[in-house]
Amino acid sequence: MIVSYKPAGILILWTVLTASPAMSQVKFGLKSGFTFAEMLAGSHQTVTNSSVSMSVTNYPRTNINAGIFFDIPLAGKLHLQPELLYNNQGSVTKPGGNYIITAEEIYKFNYLNLPLLFKWQLPYYFYAATGPQFGLLLDAKIDQSLVGKDNTYHVTKQYKPFDFGWTLAVGYVSPVNLGIDLRYNLGFTDINDASASTAATIPVQTGRLRNSALQLGVFFLFGKNRMPPSTSNTGY
Repeated sequence: MIVSYKPAGILILWTVLTASPAMSQVKFGLKSGFTFAEMLAGSHQTVTNSSVSMSVTNYPRTNINAGIFFDIPLAGKLHLQPELLYNNQGSVTKPGGNYIITAEEIYKFNYLNLPLLFKWQLPYYFYAATGPQFGLLLDAKIDQSLVGKDNTYHVTKQYKPFDFGWTLAVGYVSPVNLGIDLRYNLGFTDINDASASTAATIPVQTGRLRNSALQLGVFFLFGKNRMPPSTSNTGY
């Protein structure tokens, strides 16, 4: 049996890459920022709860991300950037159509994400990066507000524990190693693992669900500061 994704293997790969003596030019960094996350679903998304179905729409949810990363020179302007990030994802879900009742569900997913980015240095200390991202679901819950009544449902088992997607990023690193990063991650995995029987007790979205997230962050690289742009424009 061929297994396409094993988290242990990904962790080993990440450890080997980051521990590699890729020499004295390897840099370590810290980063943090905002995540604008949304669950992508079909055009006719519904939530079933207590055997009652309601048409809904998912909207972006704003939260935070934070983590560590390494910058590993490979060849010329090409660098490898493995990361380990804690990320809040999910969606804000509201009824679609002309419903009279007031209702809202906030899907709160906490992930440990492992992006593995290939980064190409551009002029004036800008860069572009792309690569796969592997996600491990740590916790999932739904905060529901329905006609003035608030409920919280713990639903970790209703979603797949692993996620896989692809990341596109652009950024800038200043001569003092302080930078800014803008990226988008699109999930390829259908994370919905809910069964019809759970709809009797908790809200269950039907159909295929994928993670997506736009992230804006700042970071700092530890290590020797680079030369100012007027002296060198070869990157860092």
